[in-house]
Amino acid sequence: MNTSILVRAITLMFLSLALMIVYFMNGNSPTTVPVSLSLLVLSSLVLNYNRDPFSPEIPISAYYVVMIFFGLGVLACRDPQFFHENKYGEVMFLSMLAYGALHVGIFVSKLLRKKVSSRNICQCNEVNNCRYQYELDFQAMFITLLFFFALSAIGGIVFVERAGAIPILSKTKNFARVEAFSIPSNGYFFHIMQFALWAFLVHSVVFFYYKREGGVSSARHTFVSLCLLFGSFVFTASLLTLTGSRRFVLLCIFFLIAARHYVVKPFRIKWLVVTGSLGIAYITFFEIFRNPGKETTESFFVAFYFRLVTYIGNFEKLLSVIPSQYPFMHGKTFYMDILTMLPGKQMDYQSWVKMVTGQHFEGFGAPPTLAGDLYANFGTWGVVIGSFLVGFLAREAYNHLIIRRKTPWSIVLYVALLTRFIPIVTSGLSTQINLCTVMLFKLICIAVSYALARYLLRNLRRSSYVT
Repeated sequence: MNTSILVRAITLMFLSLALMIVYFMNGNSPTTVPVSLSLLVLSSLVLNYNRDPFSPEIPISAYYVVMIFFGLGVLACRDPQFFHENKYGEVMFLSMLAYGALHVGIFVSKLLRKKVSSRNICQCNEVNNCRYQYELDFQAMFITLLFFFALSAIGGIVFVERAGAIPILSKTKNFARVEAFSIPSNGYFFHIMQFALWAFLVHSVVFFYYKREGGVSSARHTFVSLCLLFGSFVFTASLLTLTGSRRFVLLCIFFLIAARHYVVKPFRIKWLVVTGSLGIAYITFFEIFRNPGKETTESFFVAFYFRLVTYIGNFEKLLSVIPSQYPFMHGKTFYMDILTMLPGKQMDYQSWVKMVTGQHFEGFGAPPTLAGDLYANFGTWGVVIGSFLVGFLAREAYNHLIIRRKTPWSIVLYVALLTRFIPIVTSGLSTQINLCTVMLFKLICIAVSYALARYLLRNLRRSSYVT
């Protein structure tokens, strides 16, 4: 990187922190909050500019700005007295430290791979001259995906049967969703249902790869392939949305766009902004649909506002009780969610946050953001070091799976990991460790099943050929 650009980025970052210090010294200047946050975001853009919209620095930063910084700025300008009287100044300080450390971690990872630029990746896609050194057996893949879609359907039937109703079609949708998941062992069947999600990701990459390699050679093949992809999309999104969760439709769309981006044609950043805006609108409308008649969902703008301040509000409440009432956890929260996989009833991490902060609302838990999660475990230095490691690991995954390798399976793994790195911003590291472990297990199951199907089909073809 050019030294002058690095100096500019560091200058903007320190100027942002200086303005934040001014805010602490003079609480009557709430406008310093959005200005300080804007300078920090600008410094990160200067430091880690990338043309690839699916490189980790782009979606993670965008999600951080919208769900954390935008909420802080709106709250500071709308109700400066409430902002100043509570611990939102500390929330802003720690959130800015986490954001800055994330980007420093990404920058360090890029320095270690400075000989390979992200521009080569985009140019490679544009001219269509990157050939995968990998051969897919599409018949074996079709059998594998069909098996996991069927397995997910069986898991869904059992889940609904045990719940006694379809949560999203119930009158009290959110309550029915909570009740369905509170039934002992129903979480296992929900995990079985989610095999469809990762099978759909594999299907998306395989579809575009098959099209790229000339497998779709006629109008009939194109129509059949598109119908299969559309059918798996509708099946996966519908099956998982029936549980009352809003995220699975967005994940399926994200998989399609990312697969096309890395296999066929790059997806431009401006269209990513449009798609992200529509995604936020969908989440807001879904919340109104799922919780009608509530104070927080009386209108679109009210629901959107509460969505923005929910995560920083949870963080502020956590700061109020740690370490004054509860000691630092020193990493104990990192395996709370993993223990919930064991028989019996164990408290998950976000439910623990909800309990210690004294919240009593209808729902599961209280996500405290990445900075809140790391602070609850190790204090301020934990926020800095932990966020640095998250940014570094996210970029390392991109370096190894996309820049250096980029096979169909590496694309699947990178996109899957990206869907775990992005929500770390709001849910925290403790929640995503368990989800990432379960996700990797499911992808391994799909890969092993494909290898087995491929092996059996090859033996069957050889025996038929000999005969």
